[in-house]
Amino acid sequence: ARVCRNAVARTLRNGTTSCMYFATIHTDAALQLGRIASGMGQRAFVGKVNMDRNAPESYCETTADSLAETERFVEGMLSDAESGGRGAEVEPSSGVCSECVPLGPAAQPVITPRFVPTCSAELMEGLARIAARHQLLVTSHISENAGEIEWVKSLHPTKESYASCYDYPGLLGRRTVLAHGVYLGESERALLKSRGASVSHCPLSNMMLRSGMLNVRRLLDEGVTVSLGTDVSGGASPSMLQSIREALKVSNLVSLAEGRPGGGMWEPLSFTEAFHLATAAGARSLGVDGLTGDFSTGSLFDAVVVDPEAPASPFELYEGDGALASFEKWMQLGDDRNTAEVYVQGSRVFALKEGLWTSR
Repeated sequence: ARVCRNAVARTLRNGTTSCMYFATIHTDAALQLGRIASGMGQRAFVGKVNMDRNAPESYCETTADSLAETERFVEGMLSDAESGGRGAEVEPSSGVCSECVPLGPAAQPVITPRFVPTCSAELMEGLARIAARHQLLVTSHISENAGEIEWVKSLHPTKESYASCYDYPGLLGRRTVLAHGVYLGESERALLKSRGASVSHCPLSNMMLRSGMLNVRRLLDEGVTVSLGTDVSGGASPSMLQSIREALKVSNLVSLAEGRPGGGMWEPLSFTEAFHLATAAGARSLGVDGLTGDFSTGSLFDAVVVDPEAPASPFELYEGDGALASFEKWMQLGDDRNTAEVYVQGSRVFALKEGLWTSR
């Protein structure tokens, strides 16, 4: 419970109103994470991870057990949603206060095969059936590094591509979010576009793990949906601000290192495009009615109140700095010290001056 609380608190304080969690193979722990996130006010999308091969014994389940536990996980999380979620206050002993009204929306289950090498075809097909039956989000990894791609080829020599290994069982669609996608081929990019699946660009971990540099501009030019992620365990920061900065750096490096077919340079991302990937693009990839990541009429009110003059702020404002200059300074230099308040679905769930969680 303490690990879950810390993860939610840290991401909330960094301004993350909605978070997709790649949790664990353990059903009860994944359920508890969802309840704690809801209780603390964050909109959470939680995956019970599935693996039935090519992983340490302690990480593997049998195919039958993995599918059965996924059914139990989905049913438990949907039951929590029907009963209004769990716990605005989290008890130290159990991690859940079943009598409390949660600050945030109920967590949503996500079908989460770890990635193709650790999931048999039978498991993938079963997970696809569960996802279709409940109309659930699906998340996994794809084309993160060159060695992984070769591994997939050796495991599935008759498949056209890595992406097709998700498509054949029915896991590729508009509710699919695939992390990384650094080395997606032309046919794979076309397949993702046709299915409406999205790529979550994780520049922090891609750099830390020396995986490679995703050409986001190419994906956008070809009509593939892209959002931005932290991939917290593989990177060095839980902050989406830091992911924005790293996305800009990677885009600049791609512009210098890769040439366009036929000549010329790839246009680097602008800071407004990177901010869009971290907000509106990410929100829309989650497929929640009203969750747009902006302040348009009818949108769910998710917001971060930024205090540029907070104590120990990592940047300063000067006379003549307007709203745009203030925004740019925060985006380039700001951190959680500047997060004054966080709102999720109209409720204030974090206030720096009053402690981590607040009442409505």
